[in-house]
Amino acid sequence: MSYSTRRVAKGLRDDLLPGENVELTVICESKDIAGAGTVPEPPTAPVPTANRPQPVTEEARARGMAGRFPEAAAVILTDRRVLVAPVDGGEVEEPVLDLRTDEVAINLVSRRRKHQEVELVFTDGSAVLVDARSGRTVERLINALGGRA
Repeated sequence: MSYSTRRVAKGLRDDLLPGENVELTVICESKDIAGAGTVPEPPTAPVPTANRPQPVTEEARARGMAGRFPEAAAVILTDRRVLVAPVDGGEVEEPVLDLRTDEVAINLVSRRRKHQEVELVFTDGSAVLVDARSGRTVERLINALGGRA
């Protein structure tokens, strides 16, 4: 277990179920959120940026699981579920999402030197694009939750 995972587990001890263990943690920052049911209308004019959706409205952001995804977050995989908790000043706060492992999938979008861009897709149709640190941990998370590497 890495240092960051041990630190997160210690910070979440009141939020974990009896006997539950933290397996891995990915620290990330959200880049773009698409709310459930926010499929854009077909464009009547040329799309300004190739294949990119228009900015998501605050109303759409408030809908769906992705709407509750914090700007800076820890995605925490336990032996029973997935938790998403805000990170503030290096400290993990109380989880804002508590998901079964089949309620979220993670897909690798692009790989960079020190971080990876990944998309978390929720069963309600919403999704969030994040910059995630720790490449090997991201790959382990993709393998655990299903998705594309």
